[in-house]
Amino acid sequence: MTESNHNGSTNGYYSGMPAEPAPRNAPREMLLGLVAMGIAPAAAAHYVGISAGEFERLADDDPGYYSRMIETQRNCEIRYLTQIVKLAEKHWQAAAWFLERTHPDRYGRRGPTVVTAEHVEQALARILDLVLVHVPERERRDRIEADLAKLIDEVLREEE
Repeated sequence: MTESNHNGSTNGYYSGMPAEPAPRNAPREMLLGLVAMGIAPAAAAHYVGISAGEFERLADDDPGYYSRMIETQRNCEIRYLTQIVKLAEKHWQAAAWFLERTHPDRYGRRGPTVVTAEHVEQALARILDLVLVHVPERERRDRIEADLAKLIDEVLREEE
């Protein structure tokens, strides 16, 4: 005959399952706790063991729950950003990490073959200069220059 211990296990080890059913709002609070640590809501639902549909029902049952979830995510982000800013005062790597991720266009790491909008603009300006040297007629040069300037603007707008 097996005897159950205080935690619901029959073999002397914790089974991972509560001996009594969790209160109705327990999944909501567990989800909020995981999201407060920085885990995405969908991943938190998976960890808690509920489906996407169950997650939606939890939010539907409690009209303020979605707002609390958003507020929890926002507070987590602010908490982590505050920690990074404090670390950046003493450790330049934290400052560099923050800048790389918040402004990747200016501070992000680039591979050796990455071409920036500035590189494209410089290359097209050089091409324009080469072409214009070989076109003697002023009117044709002006048309070519206008067309290439338009092309440069289009390319740069696509980069933004």
